[in-house]
Amino acid sequence: MPRSGGDYVWTSRVLGPITGFATNFAYFIFLLAAAIGFVMFQFSGYFLSTAFQIQGALVNQPGLVSLGVWLGTPMMSFALGSAVLLAMLLISIFGLRLAKKFLGILTIITVVGTFAAIYLFATTTNQQFITEFNNYHSILGTTYQQVMTVAGQNGWSSVAPTMIGAFFPLVYTFNMYGGFNFQAYNAGEIKHVTRNLPLSIFIALGTGLVMWGALGYLVPVVLGHDFFQAINYLYFNNPTAYSAAVTQPPSLTLFIDIMSINNPALFWTIFIGFFCSYAAFILAYFQVLPRIIFSWSFDRVVSGGLSKVNEKLNTPVRALVLSFVLSELCVAIYSFSSWVFSFVNFTLIAGVVNIPWGLAGLLFPYMRKEMFDNAPSIVRKKVAGIPVISIIGLAVIIIGFFSVYFDLLTPAYSGPVGQEYIILTALPFIAPAAIYLVSKSYHKSHGIDLSLAFKQIPPE
Repeated sequence: MPRSGGDYVWTSRVLGPITGFATNFAYFIFLLAAAIGFVMFQFSGYFLSTAFQIQGALVNQPGLVSLGVWLGTPMMSFALGSAVLLAMLLISIFGLRLAKKFLGILTIITVVGTFAAIYLFATTTNQQFITEFNNYHSILGTTYQQVMTVAGQNGWSSVAPTMIGAFFPLVYTFNMYGGFNFQAYNAGEIKHVTRNLPLSIFIALGTGLVMWGALGYLVPVVLGHDFFQAINYLYFNNPTAYSAAVTQPPSLTLFIDIMSINNPALFWTIFIGFFCSYAAFILAYFQVLPRIIFSWSFDRVVSGGLSKVNEKLNTPVRALVLSFVLSELCVAIYSFSSWVFSFVNFTLIAGVVNIPWGLAGLLFPYMRKEMFDNAPSIVRKKVAGIPVISIIGLAVIIIGFFSVYFDLLTPAYSGPVGQEYIILTALPFIAPAAIYLVSKSYHKSHGIDLSLAFKQIPPE
């Protein structure tokens, strides 16, 4: 039986079942819509479409351009996104060992592709990039200098880097740089968990820091800080002026294509690496979503049938299939009616959930003292008599409040923040409270006190 739950378990056991379920349910919706649905729509509608269109234009292959346009259609975005989801579902159904092997292979290819991109930027000078960019001015519709000229005519001016300017984007980084903590959702299935779980988290964080830190530094250096500011400013602040001046959006794909056009082996290494990153992303999420559903079901908050494990495959097939169906629905909405999701500020949800998570960590040693005293030694560590988990919990609360403040302050980043949007954004927190109360009433009528399940940790 999978030991599941992650933040749902500790939040519901410390702050109560309604808070724990509501927080986890809202985060579940965020993962479905803002992560899986959006990423799978982007897989074909943006990544594949843009890559083939740009490559075709640069090498003068109209067939590749046409293929890219076709891949960008709503039907192809849905079809290819669905194909990846189905493949990852089947891998997950046939067991954690198979999923582990595939995830390992996909991750290695992704890392190789990312380091190939780092190599490309590390071996390209700013002057070489300018030369290559200008070589394709007839295709791109502009020259390197003209980009900054047009941006200047539309209100852009060069801004020197500042500490405060570097600080505020940390919220974006915090929201995007996730996934390293997902091991907690199936921690009970990890051997030597007190050693391997922290180790895997720090390895993931370290590898990500090296890869994305290197690219984050090299990209603006190679492109030139002013050009990097100008092209993004123009694209996001005046799309009409941008479209009139430049034929392609300012994507990493565009810059990589321009720099690797004479090195096909390097281009395809990077392309395949990025391609596999999408599959690895979905396969990882298919190990998370079913275990969230499983944990709700095991506590009888939702149907008990969803926590049944197939005896032959030893996987929660029903929870996996439900995760697939809900993911399919999100991909379909993004592909054909993306406006539906424009009414909910998913970024704000991602910020809010950190507050109860941190509060549970802060209060755990004091509200669940017996659990804390019986926890592994790593959990019971103290500094100056204060539990480390409480200190970390306080830090998470501060990050959560700052994220919410930043999201409300910058709707251009987070999404709509009007009154009606905030109400709709609150629904993923309100609905689960109603679900829990209905479930509690139903089980009480059958002689079962649902609240008793939340007084202990689920068994291994």
